[in-house]
Amino acid sequence: MIRFHEVTFSYSGNGRELDGLNLQIGRGLTLLAGPNGAGKSTLLRVAAGIEKPDSGSISINGVDLWEQEAESRAGLAFLPDHADLSPYATLEETLGLVCRVRRQPAGLAAEKLQQVGLGRLGRRSIRELSFGQRRRAMLAAVMIGEPAVLLLDEPLDGMDAEMRVFILDWIRSRLAAGAAVLTASHEMETFGPLADAGVGMRDGRVLASAENPQQEVLVRLARGLPP
Repeated sequence: MIRFHEVTFSYSGNGRELDGLNLQIGRGLTLLAGPNGAGKSTLLRVAAGIEKPDSGSISINGVDLWEQEAESRAGLAFLPDHADLSPYATLEETLGLVCRVRRQPAGLAAEKLQQVGLGRLGRRSIRELSFGQRRRAMLAAVMIGEPAVLLLDEPLDGMDAEMRVFILDWIRSRLAAGAAVLTASHEMETFGPLADAGVGMRDGRVLASAENPQQEVLVRLARGLPP
């Protein structure tokens, strides 16, 4: 469902955060592992169309991410590691825009905010929220429209125990619906049992991948070692 072909990317032009990346992600949960600075968050941002690759191509369900933007991104949702919403628009306004882009009923904005525990904060802007609340707001945006391709960067970071359970249940529901979920996380013990595949990265390159990886394989991938 997601295909990277010879993708290179650099923020500064000096060195490469992604270096000739070739990778194919199918349905199920693929756990993206590797040490800090391996390129996991950059890979997700490039896959989401936030950053444009310097060379190579990315396709979503066979549709090029940059040549046919509207079609390729229609069922794509991205949860970044830091809140990436407008600092001044209210949560209601921001999620309302997401509803319009994904052609969903406007009422879903309030519904999703309620589900993540922000139902009474819809008129606040993202800059008025705590770190955990900002992460919840981003999650509410991602949940709109039940996207078939999910890119999740440390989805449990900053969440309390109740929200962690909620997020994991939601991920399971999307997997049951046939979604492709690419998740970067250091929480091997939590996501390992859900993983259909594991991909290990270091220095912007994919070192190894494994289908139905066992816990010890995931730990090695997280350390930047071959399985």
